[in-house]
Amino acid sequence: MDKKEFTVSEVIDSIGISSHTWIIFVILAFAMIFDGYDFMIVNSTNLFVAHTFWPDNPNPGTLMGSLTTWGLLGMVLGGAVGGIMSDKIGRKKLFLIGTIGTAIFGLCLAMWANESNVLVLMLLYGVCYGMPTGIHATFIGECFPTHLRTTGVGFTFNIGRLGAFIAPILIGKMVDMDMISLGIATMTVSYVLCSVATLPIKEREYDASKVSAELE
Repeated sequence: MDKKEFTVSEVIDSIGISSHTWIIFVILAFAMIFDGYDFMIVNSTNLFVAHTFWPDNPNPGTLMGSLTTWGLLGMVLGGAVGGIMSDKIGRKKLFLIGTIGTAIFGLCLAMWANESNVLVLMLLYGVCYGMPTGIHATFIGECFPTHLRTTGVGFTFNIGRLGAFIAPILIGKMVDMDMISLGIATMTVSYVLCSVATLPIKEREYDASKVSAELE
């Protein structure tokens, strides 16, 4: 009795996902890994940043809170403004503006932050970071057809948690080696890679506002 043989392409087609959608899966998951790294780096470095700028304070809890508060305030502003801007100029453009801005201010935090400007830099960093963060779900959701939208969003976001998993370990090692600035500067590189990864994606691969019976 002859055995039926299947090619890789036939198996993929049987799942109902085209090669183009698989590519989008991979690109966005790659981008979200770097985003997850950045998010956890910020949360993991405030203690060390506070000790760096205020070494005479052995327990700078209030200062750590200030760093976090200013960063979160920036994220709130960036997310609110970013949502409005994305409806005007498009999700992809806003995502690129936010990620590039985050990379720039991440570099500023690593190279030029001091006691007098670190809170302002955290605010500006938060604004830029909040822009892409506020539109993640919408931007990613519009990259997949309706019948795969939830799968696509869930897959890419949770693969991105790998970056969040790696970040605290990596930053802890760098702190042990007195390389805190390098850990923060790595955010710049990771956000540049995040931006580059999304360049091949078209604006609104699948428009959620249009009801379509199209199946891949």
